[in-house]
Amino acid sequence: MGMFGKLFESKKPAPSYEIHQDDEGLIKSQDFDWWKTLTMDELKAIEQQDNIARMTLYSHCTEIKGMNKEDALNKVKRSFPIYYLTLT
Repeated sequence: MGMFGKLFESKKPAPSYEIHQDDEGLIKSQDFDWWKTLTMDELKAIEQQDNIARMTLYSHCTEIKGMNKEDALNKVKRSFPIYYLTLT
């Protein structure tokens, strides 16, 4: 992120949320520490990159591979799962 982003980005921290007890063993302390360092703007940028990758895969599946829309959507959901939340 450039100088402009560092000066004017939101300092609002990443939201906290509960982890389902079945998933607690999958998350390391380093993951929690990393999450605490992120701002909302950084999370939104990550989400935007994920959405671009999802759309790219969907387009590839439908336009290049000739998959129908439902199969392509299922492929995207399996390749880029969404676990807990989406940012607003």
